[in-house]
Amino acid sequence: MLFEAVMSATSPFNWVSQYFVGFFFAYGVYLPFWALWFEDQGVSSTDIGLLVGVLRPIHR
Repeated sequence: MLFEAVMSATSPFNWVSQYFVGFFFAYGVYLPFWALWFEDQGVSSTDIGLLVGVLRPIHR
C-alpha cells in the first residue's frame, strides 16, 4: 500500500531522470573496458580505435 502511494506521487520527470542516471552510469562504467574486451575477442588495434572512436561521440 505504501509502495503504491509513493509510485503514484512521482512525476514522469523523476522516471526519465532516473533512466538517464542509470544509462549514463552504466555507460561510464563499461566504456573504459570495451577496448580491453574487444582485444580479448581478437579485434585488431586499428578496428578497436575505430569502434571506440565512433561509439563515444554518439553518446555525447
